[in-house]
Amino acid sequence: MSPLGDQAQRAERFWEDFYGSTGVNGEPASDVQSEGAREWISDPSELLPSLLHALELCFVTGNPKRVLELGCGDSALAELLYRSLDGVEQITAIDISEAALQRARARAESSLAATAGLSYRRMDATNLQEHFPLG
Repeated sequence: MSPLGDQAQRAERFWEDFYGSTGVNGEPASDVQSEGAREWISDPSELLPSLLHALELCFVTGNPKRVLELGCGDSALAELLYRSLDGVEQITAIDISEAALQRARARAESSLAATAGLSYRRMDATNLQEHFPLG
């Protein structure tokens, strides 16, 4: 990953503290097994039917082959999409926090039989062109 800009570095430090082993303000963070994902808007299983319907409207010839989730944190959304989208080849969930990605990876690996088409990658969502070039 290329060097992060100042804003991305601040965001990375905040989210690493939030999800990391030291927790926010030095408080202990819970481990993956004792606490589920932090879902910021709603439980992904409640959002899934509407999301699948929206994808169906956008992709009238079938489901998308690739999905990119920006700022995934340790959410279970990518995992649920991976289970629900027939024919999807790759779901890539990105976040700037490696600690959040480790939590999400561990949960997905413990609940899915196969995760070959599901990846969690550390990236700056404001600088995707080096990872996903146009064309």
